[in-house]
Amino acid sequence: MTFQTPVELGLCLKEIRKSQGFRQEDLASYCEVSDRTVRNIEQGATGTKTRFIITIAQELGLKLFVCSKHIDEYLWVDSFKTLGQKIKFVRKQQKIRQEDLAAIVGCQHTILGKIERGDDSVSIATVLGVIKELGLELTDAQNNDKEKEPLT
Repeated sequence: MTFQTPVELGLCLKEIRKSQGFRQEDLASYCEVSDRTVRNIEQGATGTKTRFIITIAQELGLKLFVCSKHIDEYLWVDSFKTLGQKIKFVRKQQKIRQEDLAAIVGCQHTILGKIERGDDSVSIATVLGVIKELGLELTDAQNNDKEKEPLT
């Protein structure tokens, strides 16, 4: 499944949590986040910090990948730093300045710098916007039949 919005990602995480028999409170405690954070993620709150989503996805066994829409190459998002490095690589490959990409996405270039450095305090909505503008997708391994290959 491809995740284009925080709502799509949140609903997927909620479905996995329920299928594994966890309550929101249990997952929150295990991931060392608040119950409210889990609720916000599952409701698709746009301001949710990406670090919480990556942590919860990993704890539920959901592997997230960033991939190119046009090439069957995948990079496992095992950390936000990995994702940030890929975003920076693709942006530079496309010869787009940080300031220009930030303006298109509707954020400050300092936020884009945080993403590229792996600062995981950036909201999931902003990260998904950057991914989309670069022609990338955030997808999971569970529902994708294509073979996963590392992006270079």
